[in-house]
Amino acid sequence: FGAPQAGTANFTGKEAMDFTLAALDGRKVHLKSLRGKVVLIDFWATWCGPCRHEMPIIQKLHQELKAKGLVVYGINNEADGSKVKSFLAENHYTFPTLRDLESEVMKEYQVTGIPTLIIVDRTGKIAAHFVGGRQEADLRAALRTAGIQ
Repeated sequence: FGAPQAGTANFTGKEAMDFTLAALDGRKVHLKSLRGKVVLIDFWATWCGPCRHEMPIIQKLHQELKAKGLVVYGINNEADGSKVKSFLAENHYTFPTLRDLESEVMKEYQVTGIPTLIIVDRTGKIAAHFVGGRQEADLRAALRTAGIQ
């Protein structure tokens, strides 16, 4: 995974594809069970420069907007879970990260470059689909479209 490729799928306006993944703590997360909330999903990796640039923004949004109904999940497919945990702890990222070791969810969402960010609205539809790093203003605008003020 690297830079976005031409012809990358855009799922904006479509029903979010359901999945169940385990968090780093072993707890299972089922996307469909989050209906009624706005969900920000960030596909990322420890080695990804644009991810490292965008993650502090995602952490800020997570802290600031969780009381308004925003749920944030990172999705990571790196085999070394301890490396992922260390990276999150060192950078004080508190949003949960889910493990996609078989890259099943990444394939389902046709992730061809990271970061890839999906925002799911309260009804389960994809309100925004971004490939590549984004600025805070872009993410806030997409969250407003999804119902987070």
